[in-house]
Amino acid sequence: MAGVEEIPICRLCVEPVFYSVCPDCLFADINRWLEDKAPFIAIEVNAAHDSLVGTFPKAHDNKEFCVRCKDVTHNVICPYCYIREIYHELRLIDEFTAEELLRDFNFDFENNGYFGELPWTPVELRHVHASAGMCERCDNDSETLYSWEGEYRCINCLEGEDDFMRTKHG
Repeated sequence: MAGVEEIPICRLCVEPVFYSVCPDCLFADINRWLEDKAPFIAIEVNAAHDSLVGTFPKAHDNKEFCVRCKDVTHNVICPYCYIREIYHELRLIDEFTAEELLRDFNFDFENNGYFGELPWTPVELRHVHASAGMCERCDNDSETLYSWEGEYRCINCLEGEDDFMRTKHG
């Protein structure tokens, strides 16, 4: 097909790259982040970046247009893989800063989940609001209905429900 560009492929994970930011722009972001967090390790991280981008010879058949700097690069590494590699290098340099990177650039490299421990609540205690309607218990019109025990009820009918009041008020 004429005029159709190839989708760039990450050199590390060999997956299509749909969010094209070149390794140099990603490194600039990491560098700005390091200026605030740990400027004393910038030289080591710079060496890790140079080593990473120098690992692969430039492939002329695999290129991407960086949405940040507007340059075409032949060293295609997806943001996930790039930050994962910098994270692993950073762990060797300074583990505390690596953990901060993990929190600030959360790609879940440690497979802990993105949000940590979320409080568990049963599904039936969730509030479902309807814009307006008729309460199925008292048949009165209401601006706000809640789904409770399989019925849509107004707040007046739910005030006597202890479980509902505990859920609503914390």
